Amino acid sequence: MFVTKDLYKDTSLLEKVNRVYANIIAEEKKVAGKRGDHFAGAGANDRIWNSLSKHCLQDPESFATYYANPWLPLISEAWLGPHHRLTSQVNIVKPGAKAQISHRDYHIGFQDNQSCERFPKAMQVASQFLTLQGAVAHSAMPVESGPTRLLPFSQKFEEGYMAYRIPEFADYFLEKYVSMPLEMGDGLFFNPALFHAAGQNDSADINRSANLLQIS
Repeated sequence: MFVTKDLYKDTSLLEKVNRVYANIIAEEKKVAGKRGDHFAGAGANDRIWNSLSKHCLQDPESFATYYANPWLPLISEAWLGPHHRLTSQVNIVKPGAKAQISHRDYHIGFQDNQSCERFPKAMQVASQFLTLQGAVAHSAMPVESGPTRLLPFSQKFEEGYMAYRIPEFADYFLEKYVSMPLEMGDGLFFNPALFHAAGQNDSADINRSANLLQIS
């Protein structure tokens, strides 16, 4: 895992993109009302699934400028090599929102235990190298706002895709995780097998906003 300071130096671009995101969220609420996401109940947070395509349709100019950032392909290719593809989802975590439970992500991390156990151990280890996870901070993220919690070196635990749902592992994560404050425009990138979780937002007035990237 690593943080890139000033991945986006032009915060005015991020402010423009944030306005695009706000419009998308408002439009979706008109159609679907309040919806929960994969770790919070209805109305607790705001989420844009497939923000990549929705941003492009809403404002092609800022979309092109945003994703033309030269550091994104450089970072992605260092982990994945050529021919990678990017998806993104926006997550806005409001004051008072609770933390996620620690987990692993795409590909095998999205399976339940019964499905996961069908994959050979070698494939469970190899799958983590098919994806790079990232997040672009679209707001300030001091520690009290709950930036992503990470358990260093947990990607080396080969049984992790089967084990992360066991309560003892969740307890260990809460004892040992680290969390790094971010400024608007910073980036965070990590192996999807790293045990991680969004933190609890204990701030009084920070809507913690990130564009979450999965690059495969």
